[in-house]
Amino acid sequence: MTITNATKITLFRVLITPAIMLLIELGGTNRALLWLTFVLYILGALSDWLDGYVARKHKEVTDLGKFADQLADKAFVTGILCVLTYLQAASYWVVAMIVLRDTFVNGLRMIYASKGTIVAANWWGKLKTVIQLVFIGILLAQRITPLFPDSALVLFSWITVAVTVVSGLTYLPKKGGKT
Repeated sequence: MTITNATKITLFRVLITPAIMLLIELGGTNRALLWLTFVLYILGALSDWLDGYVARKHKEVTDLGKFADQLADKAFVTGILCVLTYLQAASYWVVAMIVLRDTFVNGLRMIYASKGTIVAANWWGKLKTVIQLVFIGILLAQRITPLFPDSALVLFSWITVAVTVVSGLTYLPKKGGKT
């Protein structure tokens, strides 16, 4: 099993996730820690795009890379949102909807895989990831300097959940059993 440069970028995201989670919890009102957390988060979020770009550009798309990317995405988003929920910076229902959607889509993918069909991420899934990453970035920036009123954060939560749910529904079989 070869670990490509793209997979190394993905593994970077996996490895910095617990560090970001710890920094969020320890950051409190320490602006230096809050900024460090935000910068690491941005690097992790950008690595989600970069690993795919490197894999395609250098023809390094591998089964390990596909698996590691999904793992990294789920750990990064869910882990960070769990800590933000614990600190009451995010609502539990947002995390619950994201976890439910991901479990649903992964279950459908397993069913399709058992029948020999691989279901790749679609445009909605990519949009969902971008919206979730922006939402988390806003929540982290809000801890440094409050930029938005609570009502805007609630609206961002609803938009994130709506796109998350719609993206999950796009994986349902279409008429005739095809996705």
